[in-house]
Amino acid sequence: MFKGEQTELWNKIVAATFRGCTNTAARTCSESNLLLQLLIRHRKYPNISFLNGTVLEAFYTYAVEKTNNNVGTILSILDTVGNVECLGSVDGVLAKLFNYLYPQTRETKSKAILHVKERLSAKLLAQISILCVVTKRSASEQQDQVRKIDKAQQVFLQENLYQEQDEQLQALEQSLRLHSLEELMKVEDYPMQKKGLQPPERIYYNINDALFARLCELVKFDKHILPDDNHFLVDGLISICYDLELYLQMLNVLLLHEAYNEQQCSKSPLYKKVLLKFDQLNTGFKRLLQDTSLTENKTHSIADRLLALVRGPYHPSIVKLLQKTEHTMIL
Repeated sequence: MFKGEQTELWNKIVAATFRGCTNTAARTCSESNLLLQLLIRHRKYPNISFLNGTVLEAFYTYAVEKTNNNVGTILSILDTVGNVECLGSVDGVLAKLFNYLYPQTRETKSKAILHVKERLSAKLLAQISILCVVTKRSASEQQDQVRKIDKAQQVFLQENLYQEQDEQLQALEQSLRLHSLEELMKVEDYPMQKKGLQPPERIYYNINDALFARLCELVKFDKHILPDDNHFLVDGLISICYDLELYLQMLNVLLLHEAYNEQQCSKSPLYKKVLLKFDQLNTGFKRLLQDTSLTENKTHSIADRLLALVRGPYHPSIVKLLQKTEHTMIL
């Protein structure tokens, strides 16, 4: 097959997959988005205008259902192209993308109410948001800007897990772990390492200060405060927990990709927002403990959000932050 024919075939596959993404059948839409994400990461898309002018526009108009699975396509686009500048006018791209992720205008808020099927996870939202305001560099580029990494961070990043030396025990261990896909993926990584195969090159982030300031302004969530009426207090606390988890996940991404060190992290506007939100939570839980109308259902709903907030996994610097914040009333 000639190169031109091969390219044409891939373009047809991508176009057919994208049509599936806009299908009203939830399963077809979901599976098509997963396939499109794979094709994008392997750079099989015809051109940048297809990504920005066709795929992203389909999300903005809600032609593609707004679910965590589907919005992963936006993440795959940003992760593949490197930065928003590659998609076109930075202001134009970010205006639409931020308005989609964090509806600001009456029109986008109305569309979100009508079309959004589920709340986006804080982790996914954080990953997409940070990719909008950074540029990426590889490990080879990073060698020119070597930074000191403490021992705890090295342990965290290298996944320094115990490996059984006996081959029979290794086989038994692997068969037991087959019950968990995540565990199996970890086990499968180690034979690759033993064979000397190279792991993917680490990617580092550089923050664009102007775009980051724009993002911080967007996610300040000033209206997310504790309600005066205790009847809505649990809903208010859940909303604050979600904001707090988003801030922590954003800081986590920046630390993992070394856009921040621990000292820089403590000076970040997001760090200050975390401390403020913890103060609000403590105040809210103090009121909640005095609420005689508190039901078991309300207790379970707020407990679920708290578990999602603290379970991580987080970078060691985030763990330190969580350990030193005031949790008296929350506990």
